[in-house]
Formats: sequence, C-alpha cells, structure tokens
Amino acid sequence: MPHFVDKGQNFEKYLVSEYFKHGSINKVFYFHHFDLPISYAGYDRVLTKYGVIKSAGPNSKLTESLGILSLVADYKLSLEKIYERYASPGLLVSTNTLHRILHYTRLGLTRRQGTALIITHHNKPNMYLVGKDQSLTNTALGQKGNLSLPMGHSKIGENPRESILRVLQQEVFTNLVMENSFPFHLIPDHPKPLMYINIADIRVSVYHIELDGLPSPVPEY
Repeated sequence: MPHFVDKGQNFEKYLVSEYFKHGSINKVFYFHHFDLPISYAGYDRVLTKYGVIKSAGPNSKLTESLGILSLVADYKLSLEKIYERYASPGLLVSTNTLHRILHYTRLGLTRRQGTALIITHHNKPNMYLVGKDQSLTNTALGQKGNLSLPMGHSKIGENPRESILRVLQQEVFTNLVMENSFPFHLIPDHPKPLMYINIADIRVSVYHIELDGLPSPVPEY
C-alpha cells in the first residue's frame, strides 16, 4: 500500500479505488493483511462521503459458480465429486450455494437479481460501450479480457436507479466518483428495462443509458 503521511483526500481516494477494485471492505482489509490506518466504520464513512453505492450479492463471483456447474454438465458427475476434483483452493463459493443455484436453474426459477447496461453515445447511436472482463478464470467460459457489458449484482426490491448507479460507479465512471463529479443526470428518473435475461439463478434487468456531452469512458476494473 502507498505510504500516506496523513489520512487526507489522497488517502480517501485510494480507499475508494481499492473498494471498487476488490468489491468489499472486508476484501480490501484482507488484501492488505488487515494493515490499514483506518477502522471498518471509518472506511464505511469514507464510502458514504463519496456517495458510493455498496456492492450487492455474494462474496463469490458468478463465474466461479458457472465454472463448476459447467464441469458438472460436461462430465456428468455429482457436484461433490466435481468440487473435490476441480475446485481451486481459493474458491469462495460453497457446495451448499452451488446446490441452490443448480436447483433453481433446473426449475427455471431465479432467486437473485442483477443489472446490465447497454451504454451508447448520442453522437454514435449504433455503437455501445463494452469492457474487458477480468474475472474469467475458467477457459471453458471464455478468456480473461473477453468483451462484456457493464453488469453486476443488485439487491432485491431496490430502486432501479440505485442498481444502475452501482454498475456505473463500479464499472464505468470510477474516476469520476473519486473526483466527486459523477454524472448523475445520465440516469433516467424512472428507468424501465429493455429486456430481462436469466443467467443461472439470476434475473438480469437490462437498461439503456445514453451518454450526452461526455467522452466515452474507459472502465477501470
């Protein structure tokens, strides 16, 4: 971690950046071996100060779950045997969680929610913004760096504006969050999904966002 003589604005921006990079306060502390000159409560206050919408969903990545489930489908073995043979030591998702995902997927039901964004520029309506997915670790699902729409987990029952804001903060305008210049006007007052997509046990709402008068951003993470 960079050395900070005082816990001023640069340190706060660093904390916000680390939160976006790792996804939770716990993961940031773990990454830095719990050696940060700030408390959990203090960290949370910094995120609130910068208007950060907290992450939603499980600590494990969806790609981890899909990786294991794809092996179950390929090898026709039980989930327990696949997990024992192929799960990496750092895998966060548990067999109980995988059983729940598999159960709901087989029934064609969803129990969690997500948000994806189709982002266009007013000067280039036939083009849309994509990022390079850095979360893929299983080559059966794709290569790290494959193109992906900005998306993320959402909380059940939350305002769609908050769901959209979370994705924009975490995937698109991270630098503007740290500069306190986030373009809130881009989010419609009453957003309505273009479509819904079911991915395993997650129902993903897809929204359209148009960039107006802003340069096309480059996702940071």
